[in-house]
Amino acid sequence: MVSVDGSVFIQIINFLLLIWLLNMILYKPIRNILEERRLKIQNLETTVQKCNADAQSSETTYKEGLEAARQKGLDQKNALIQQANEHERSLLSELNQKALKEMEQIKQRIQDDVSKAKTKLAEEIDSFALAIGQKILGRAVA
Repeated sequence: MVSVDGSVFIQIINFLLLIWLLNMILYKPIRNILEERRLKIQNLETTVQKCNADAQSSETTYKEGLEAARQKGLDQKNALIQQANEHERSLLSELNQKALKEMEQIKQRIQDDVSKAKTKLAEEIDSFALAIGQKILGRAVA
């Protein structure tokens, strides 16, 4: 059997002293290191979350800017197409007016030439008739 004497109390004090020393020398520094590591990891996780939020915000801003730029480009393209169509209609109308004007001038010249030719032929008809009559009859016609 175990007898309780003064050495048991010394052993208990020795055990408590050993636990206290181990706690101060070994366990406390390890717990401090683990706590520092936990805080560092927590800070890193917070930083990662911030970076992810910033990246997502930047991506959203980029996509919105890209969509706005596409829409602006499309609007400008449509405006330029409309402007070009209006210019084309204007040019075609102008060219059509010029063509009609030139056609009227050509018709007028042709009519003038026809009337000049008729006048000239009317003036020369008597001499032509006389020449034809002389050739057909073979003698001079008076």
